[in-house]
Amino acid sequence: MFKPAAISFLRSIEKNNDRAWFVANKPRFVALLHEPMVELLLKMQKRLTPMLADYQFDPKRAMYRIYRDTRFSKDKTPLKTHYGFQIQHPGVTKNLGAGFYFHLGAKELAIGGGIYMPSAEELLALRLGFVRDEAKVRAMISEKKLTKAMGPAQGDSAVRVPRLLEGAPPGTHDLVRRKQIFFYQELSPKIATEPGLDRLLFERFKLMSPLVEWVNHTLIAAVRGREDDRAPKRPEPMF
Repeated sequence: MFKPAAISFLRSIEKNNDRAWFVANKPRFVALLHEPMVELLLKMQKRLTPMLADYQFDPKRAMYRIYRDTRFSKDKTPLKTHYGFQIQHPGVTKNLGAGFYFHLGAKELAIGGGIYMPSAEELLALRLGFVRDEAKVRAMISEKKLTKAMGPAQGDSAVRVPRLLEGAPPGTHDLVRRKQIFFYQELSPKIATEPGLDRLLFERFKLMSPLVEWVNHTLIAAVRGREDDRAPKRPEPMF
C-alpha cells in the first residue's frame, strides 16, 4: 500500500517541521501518503460497508489534515508527524462518538476503535448503557479474538462512582467509572509497506465493530430520547 519512501517522508517532516518546506514538498506528500491513504480508506469502505453501511467513508470527512491545530497548544510546529483517518457514524458528533482509527507515523502504525473523547452528555448516556447492558458489554470487550489481536480494553476511569450513578449495582461500578473505552495498538510502520495491510486493518476493525456499534447506538438512542421529551405532544383522542 505504501512505499518505504512514505515513512522516510514522515521522518523528514520531523526534521523539517516548517510550512514553507512542506509546500515545496507537497507533491511528494500527495504521491507517497495522501493518495495511498485514500486508496486504503476506500478499500475499507468496500470491505466494511456490508456490515457498517451507515458509516462515513468519504475521504473529505474521514481523513485528518496534515496541518496541526496550534491555536490552543504550546507546540506551534505546523505539521503532524503522522497521517491517517477516522471512520465514524454520521449520527454522532465528529471526534466525540465511537469510531475506527488508523494512522501511519514515522515510528508507528496505529490502529484503534471505540470512544475516546465523549462529551459530558454522551458520557452519562454511555454509563447508563453500561448499567443496562452490563453482560453484553463485558462479553464484547473480553471476546478472545479481539483481545488477542488488540490487547485489553483501554481508557481512563474516575476515582469514584459518579454521584448520579451511586445507586448502580456494585458489580457495574468498574464500568460506570469509565471515562473512555477503546482498543488501541501500535505496530511497526514497516507493516504499511508490506502486502496485506488492508486485510490486517479490516480484520481488526471487524473485531472492534460490536463495541463501536453498541456505543453509537446507545448515544444516538439517548439523543433521540431527549428530542422526544422536548417535542410537543399531540393530545390523545378522547374516543
